[in-house]
Amino acid sequence: MHQNQTLIKSMEVLRLFEQYESLTLTEIVEMLGQPKTTVYRMVSSLQSMGWISRRKDSRYELGLLFVHYGQLVLERLNIRDLVLPVMRQLSHQLGETVNLIVREGLEGVYIEKVEAVHPVRIYHQRPGDRVPLYAGACPRVLLSFLPDEEVAEYLRHVELRPFASGTITKIQDLQMTIIESRRVGYTISHAELVDDTSAVAAPIFNHLGEVVAGLSIAGLTSHFSDERLPNLTMSVRQAAKECSCLLGYPERESQLERLNG
Repeated sequence: MHQNQTLIKSMEVLRLFEQYESLTLTEIVEMLGQPKTTVYRMVSSLQSMGWISRRKDSRYELGLLFVHYGQLVLERLNIRDLVLPVMRQLSHQLGETVNLIVREGLEGVYIEKVEAVHPVRIYHQRPGDRVPLYAGACPRVLLSFLPDEEVAEYLRHVELRPFASGTITKIQDLQMTIIESRRVGYTISHAELVDDTSAVAAPIFNHLGEVVAGLSIAGLTSHFSDERLPNLTMSVRQAAKECSCLLGYPERESQLERLNG
């Protein structure tokens, strides 16, 4: 068999294990429709290299080598570099500023920003700026999609202080906002960090289904009318979903369904 064809057929063997936890040699032969001797050679080669392993019951499963290389990939992933093209496309599409934020302790840290081109420049958070998790759509989306126990612990100890006219300053209001954010899958803020500005944000999840970043569209409140909000929220959710897929988030289980029980 030609070398390239051998590689292609070997990949077909490995892809079977995306759907099945373990397979017998006979099952692999039937699924591939290849001669048993050919399949046996490919399986034996993959086993010798550590890509698959043979259990005591003679069934095959993915080998530990996947764990090793998978961990290397995860360690080397740079969220900013992965999602920046998505941010640029979103900003170009909507004509608004797009922010990327990650959590560090009890704060959100802005790590990237794609600035909108407007005749009137307004103040936005810049990369490196830190803000509390309760204030503003982008920071709060990180808080909203944390596990229940972490949210509860945060609410027990946080001191809510105002930054602008719309900052949430009551725990009960913050709790209700978090519940609503989980229900709809995004957050909205008006004048929470800076007066006359608004934002909508959606969560970005990693391969484990954990929230690792927030993506937001921010601009003048006049740009966030009731007529325009549905398009803004749909766009930021779709972009965040695309970013989550780049980080290996499995779409088969909805994070909203998991959190909402």
